[in-house]
Amino acid sequence: MIAQLFPLRNRRQIKSKWTREDRHHPQRITHALMHRKKINLDQYAEKTGQNLSGPVPDDPLEAINKLRDEQEATAKAAGGPVYGIPTGAGKSNWRKKKKEEEEAVVEPIEEEDESDDSEGEDEVAKARREEEEQRLIDEEIARAEEKEKGKAGPRRRTKRG
Repeated sequence: MIAQLFPLRNRRQIKSKWTREDRHHPQRITHALMHRKKINLDQYAEKTGQNLSGPVPDDPLEAINKLRDEQEATAKAAGGPVYGIPTGAGKSNWRKKKKEEEEAVVEPIEEEDESDDSEGEDEVAKARREEEEQRLIDEEIARAEEKEKGKAGPRRRTKRG
């Protein structure tokens, strides 16, 4: 969209300008993003030579997600497993796997709570559950810290001429 406003520049030049400005003047970028101005689409269409008077085009992701939902419903209705169905754009399997792992960890604790009948056992189960929850939180924090350490590698300085 921005490339159309600069017909003498290619997309790579525009991207380079963005990264350069983001590196040298990040406060300007932040300010511009925080205080956006309304876009006059008629003026934009006039400058770019486009006709924007028609209906808004359909979002291709909506069609993909709708198809996926229909296929999943068909597979579930047939009683079979849902295999080979694309997860859709913007969704990844790690969320599903993480949720399954969390549910697997929580299930034994819930079963433990249901089987306890006396008050003393309830307190023990509650303490165990709290310890398990704290352990999971600590592990998640440790993973996040390790991930951050991996991202924050040494920055190289380049010679500028």
